[in-house]
Amino acid sequence: MRATGLRFHDDDVHVTVYLPEVTSRNTVTDVAVNPRVAVLMSHPLTHRSFQLKGTMVSLGAAPDSEQPFVEAYLSTFAHVLEHVGMPYEVVTMISHWPSIALVMRVEAVYLQTPGPGAGAQLLGPNS
Repeated sequence: MRATGLRFHDDDVHVTVYLPEVTSRNTVTDVAVNPRVAVLMSHPLTHRSFQLKGTMVSLGAAPDSEQPFVEAYLSTFAHVLEHVGMPYEVVTMISHWPSIALVMRVEAVYLQTPGPGAGAQLLGPNS
């Protein structure tokens, strides 16, 4: 599913992924059964991409104090997408609040940028 925010924690081990509540029902149900999570991040202008793999450690409604962060994240993303022809106003209309906060422990990081190094593990037990 499409997330609308990602925050790295100060411990460099955990991240919070913000999922729009209105579209996250299946994901919430799935991680309740199997807490293994994979998150793909990609920069639309450079295609630089990474995949995080790990385990969900908590899941619940994002507190209202996180709304400014999620809105700023989406706004920044919308400005990037303007460079490829997506109008800012269209991107910022994406459902994003209220959000579900999925906290995951990152156990491995993979390079997913297209090219000869795609799929290489950058961090994790086998790196």
